[in-house]
Amino acid sequence: MAALIAACVTLLGFFLQYGPFSPDGGGKDVSSASTPTASVTKESGSSGSGASEPPTEVPPTESTSSPLPTVQYLDSMKTLGEEPDTGLVTIDGSDYSHTVMEELWGCNSSVVEQLDYDLQSKWKTFSAHIGITSNSDPKAKVSFRVYLDGVPHKKEYVFTYRESDDIEVDVSGVGQLRLETEIYRDGENCDPDAYGAWGEAQLRR
Repeated sequence: MAALIAACVTLLGFFLQYGPFSPDGGGKDVSSASTPTASVTKESGSSGSGASEPPTEVPPTESTSSPLPTVQYLDSMKTLGEEPDTGLVTIDGSDYSHTVMEELWGCNSSVVEQLDYDLQSKWKTFSAHIGITSNSDPKAKVSFRVYLDGVPHKKEYVFTYRESDDIEVDVSGVGQLRLETEIYRDGENCDPDAYGAWGEAQLRR
């Protein structure tokens, strides 16, 4: 009897330790085991709908080209032929820094000097203070003419040593500007030395 009781106690302890037998022969019921939950981390850059991010708009780049100047001095422009003398000169007692000029001197012939500029029909007015420079012969007498595309301007200017004047000429649509100076003969074999100067000669838009 005691042996039977001991066997029952042993069997009860076995059940308490290992649980009831499962049909597949395992000692423990796996159906009661908890299943760990998988943690899924969504990447911050992805979208649930699968749509891509719109492209970033790039602002238009500003033009780096320089605007055309509104004023252009002739002493900084190239001529279509002979280049003039330039620099600071005195005309009728006043100084002019942006000057184009030609020396007029010769013997037994008339002396005419011409300066041609390509305007490309981009300018509206030409202006200058014209006269004979202070370092010219006081007996000199010089004429000044302006040509627009080969056509002489309506007025010719003639000055002696202490005379000068401001001029302004409409050059709208003009392709070529010519500045002409000529020394007047005084009846002698050689002309007096003179500079016909265009002080502050400039173009404006």
